[in-house]
Amino acid sequence: MDNDRWQSGFILHIRPFSKGQLLLELFLEKLGRTSVIARALKSWRPLLNLFSRLNFCYTSKASLARLTQLEADSGAPLALVNFKGPRIACAFYLNELIYRLLAPGDGAGRLFSSYQVTLTKLLDNSSPLEPALRSFEKVLLEEIGYGIDFKCASDHAPIKDWCYYNYLAREGFKEVSANASKEAYLGQVLAKIARQDWDLEALKAAKRLFRASLQPLLGPKPLASRKLLASYS
Repeated sequence: MDNDRWQSGFILHIRPFSKGQLLLELFLEKLGRTSVIARALKSWRPLLNLFSRLNFCYTSKASLARLTQLEADSGAPLALVNFKGPRIACAFYLNELIYRLLAPGDGAGRLFSSYQVTLTKLLDNSSPLEPALRSFEKVLLEEIGYGIDFKCASDHAPIKDWCYYNYLAREGFKEVSANASKEAYLGQVLAKIARQDWDLEALKAAKRLFRASLQPLLGPKPLASRKLLASYS
């Protein structure tokens, strides 16, 4: 990594590091998830906002990169104060997934673009929440290497629109009889999820399917953002 380089992105998480210093977990457009140490300068406090796109300049001479300059990105007016009601919890949900599931250096490119697009949709009160979240979860799973194969079942047979399937994380779909499981997915609904054709049936199935895929990766620790979202119900 070059010294004193500028990168554009978002702050995922902020926590104290040592006296007068903060540890910033960043999500950068070109470098993915990155950690930097920042001085707790009064001049930087107004800029240290989640969901605001920022420009970071940092040096990597030490074991941890150190922030040297910080600027707002005038072309990205997103900010935490602009999110309303449950949309705040949904925005935190995106950050929590990235923070817990991405390794350093992961997430640049397609996932970063999906993150920014999803934040923009959450900021628009006329834009429905569920399609935005399900689309992001689908991209996230694909980008971290756990994408779901919607074309073939675990036995490599093509998934048929009129058949029913159970799903096991990391194994895939297994065809079952229509009455074998209340949790079974209809093939034509899986096809809708694959192409992100979000009707109510596809959204309901996708929420259950992606949660089943994400849970083994997240482990037993519950997501704080889900508890926050439940408070708005």
